[in-house]
Amino acid sequence: MLAADPPEGTVVAEHSHPGERASEFDPYHRWLAIPRGQRPPTYYQLLGVAADEADPEVIEEAALRQTSHVRTYQMGPYAQQATAVLNELGQARATLLNPEKRKEYDARLPRPPAPPPPPPLVDVELVAEAPDRGSARRPSGGVVGPAVCFACVLCLGAGLAFGLALERRGATPAAQKKDAGAGPPAAGGKGGP
Repeated sequence: MLAADPPEGTVVAEHSHPGERASEFDPYHRWLAIPRGQRPPTYYQLLGVAADEADPEVIEEAALRQTSHVRTYQMGPYAQQATAVLNELGQARATLLNPEKRKEYDARLPRPPAPPPPPPLVDVELVAEAPDRGSARRPSGGVVGPAVCFACVLCLGAGLAFGLALERRGATPAAQKKDAGAGPPAAGGKGGP
């Protein structure tokens, strides 16, 4: 193999599009979207199915889809490349649909590298503190914060309850009584007898 030769299994075009060198054309990448660094492509990549796909109908449909797509290039400038890829697609289909052939094929495939081990667990205590501004620190946590919030809610609730009780009795607060007889209501206010 010469240094300028493409990777093994790569189909090289004799004709190319304007601005494209013939040796740069990669039908696997262009037509089947197989990444350039994965040569030769596996039968699974050629058909566009997962390596663990067990449903023969899925494999058959994938083979038909890929074959139909590549056939559209048989009449153009890449006719030879299309024929070569179609032959590979046919071989991939025949192998993956035959359980014995598939088992032999899978045994010949290189094993993917094992995934890296997960990072070690680190016991970390997360503490959120206000930035030190030179002032005395208040104790954090405890029941002071929730108790103050609860007291505020009780006060608001009591005020609301008191206001509703007065309104139901028909009584108006003292400030409104004073303004009620003083003439027209203030702008934006509700007034009247």
